[in-house]
Amino acid sequence: MPVTDPLQGATFIPSWQDAYQLPQTIADMYAFLLARGIPQFTTTAERDGAYPAPADGQMAWADEALYIYYGGWVALWTPPNPSTILAGSGYTTNATSEISSAGWITLSGTLTKVSGDLVRGVTIGTVALEHRPVSDARRSTAAIGVAAPADAGVSGIQIATTGAIILTANNASLVSQSIVYLDGVTYKL
Repeated sequence: MPVTDPLQGATFIPSWQDAYQLPQTIADMYAFLLARGIPQFTTTAERDGAYPAPADGQMAWADEALYIYYGGWVALWTPPNPSTILAGSGYTTNATSEISSAGWITLSGTLTKVSGDLVRGVTIGTVALEHRPVSDARRSTAAIGVAAPADAGVSGIQIATTGAIILTANNASLVSQSIVYLDGVTYKL
């Protein structure tokens, strides 16, 4: 006679006295585990097609996020990568920040001064909350230049706990420089 699992309520667990029914036991176990697993889908549309009437508490992985259903699908976890860096006043941006699996933040893209020259000590951009360091003593280098990173000089950069990206300008002058290249700027989260 099968034994009932006290935690999950499975009723197919055979006892030692039961007759040999391995194929049926495996089929029962598969159905039991399948009902408790988290199905994976490439898109939320694929998930919605597979579950047109989901039950409350049902979970699914879709679009690189974990969802749970309670009257509607709610994202429990979404990857924080990449996140757009907000441009500081007087700047434009196509820059992003991204977290690696090892906990390093990498900044990519450019921050460009709309008019005038780059200024030392001014916030040129802000990283998203989940990408901010625990200490603003983290420093890295960024390239500054007019046309391309190959033409650029190197400047110090600071990412503060507030998320502010600030040029500390190790180079002698920022005059006539309007672009900050963030490609390759990394720091530990």
